[in-house]
Amino acid sequence: MPPSIKPSVEGDITRGTKVTFTIQDPPQDISVKSWTFEETLETGKKVKVPRPKNDSAETWNTSWEGEMFASGKIIVKYQIKKKISKGKWDIKNEKPLEYEAKVVARTGDPDPWRSKVTRHEEQPTSTIPNNFPGSKPKVPPQSFPDLGRHFSRMELQNEPKTINPTKGPNRGYSILDVLQLEFHSYGYINDNLRDAESQFSKAQDGKAYFTMGNSPTLNLVKSPQYYTISGKTVTINNVEQFRKDHDIPAYIVSPPPKRPIDKNDWKLSGDQITPVNEEDFRKKYNIGDKACNFLLESYQVKFPRIRHADLLKYTQRHEYAGNPNSHRANFEKMVSALDPKAYAESLISRPGAQVNLVTSLKNRLKLLNEDDKHRIVDEEATKNDNKVRYIEGERIFGCNEDDTGTLVGIVWNPANNKAFPATQ
Repeated sequence: MPPSIKPSVEGDITRGTKVTFTIQDPPQDISVKSWTFEETLETGKKVKVPRPKNDSAETWNTSWEGEMFASGKIIVKYQIKKKISKGKWDIKNEKPLEYEAKVVARTGDPDPWRSKVTRHEEQPTSTIPNNFPGSKPKVPPQSFPDLGRHFSRMELQNEPKTINPTKGPNRGYSILDVLQLEFHSYGYINDNLRDAESQFSKAQDGKAYFTMGNSPTLNLVKSPQYYTISGKTVTINNVEQFRKDHDIPAYIVSPPPKRPIDKNDWKLSGDQITPVNEEDFRKKYNIGDKACNFLLESYQVKFPRIRHADLLKYTQRHEYAGNPNSHRANFEKMVSALDPKAYAESLISRPGAQVNLVTSLKNRLKLLNEDDKHRIVDEEATKNDNKVRYIEGERIFGCNEDDTGTLVGIVWNPANNKAFPATQ
């Protein structure tokens, strides 16, 4: 049989495995001129590793051994060298032997080279560790960011180590050793929001209120039947009925003095007051035949407050429970798409194509620190572009929005008797 190169590992070679490449069925009087490992990069550039002439004389004509990091060809140039007489040789160069070695990624069960996020159970915001970034949310909450927080953590336990063989076909190559790298997701919800009996939670009662004139006093709208909600607008269905049922006064301002009108004595024509019975009205209020001017007290209906149960549910969804509608889901998609561990496994530094493995890994990890700004991560595009990408026009819904992104109600701050600022 003609000679060939046979590896000690059948089939694919797992990166980092020590392999012996042996000349199978060598011809008699073989004399190996050179061993070379040749890798062709995606750019077309070739990386060649020649075996040193002084490397292991005992195996020079038979085999080459070393850890394999990259796919490539093992090439053996040899000749048949027969001695004819003293000092004379018959030398015949033969066709080089070649073997295509295929190296595949390291794996395991569980796979140490697959990035996975560990989810932690919900905790109150008062327990956020001091070493977590940013200021702690206020208790009771004063704004939307106080309602909850999501924290993503990457923990690289030790400085990554490299494997650097000094012998064999991949001499001069380097790869990263197994990493002590973890990814964690933490969801925190404000203590007062978690407590249904807190003053803050009780203020989220699902009801609508209104104010009159310049008074800050909040007056309860007696029933949702009085209004219709469209987007972020509240429209009173029957203004006259609403005013009368909620004792919003109407006045005679002239002739003086200014005085209130009994709600049974007036009606609305458009947005103008007119007496129910003109003759009786003039007699009752002693107006005679004088011209009358009226005034309706102003009022402002606040958008209904969200119910506590909804605010808790939607805040949890916003921070960690929603998929794809949460900060946790975004982080998990970033980790899955960018997969720093798989990326680290694939990193190879080569002779003539050196790569700082540790710096490359840390730069990859930095991509996970991006603030999503309430956008939805596009996992496929992120994977393809090796950079965080977002789905155009999609966002993480707010803590007071339902699963279609529709405003459910305002969040009321009982500490200052005002709605939360709109920014989330």
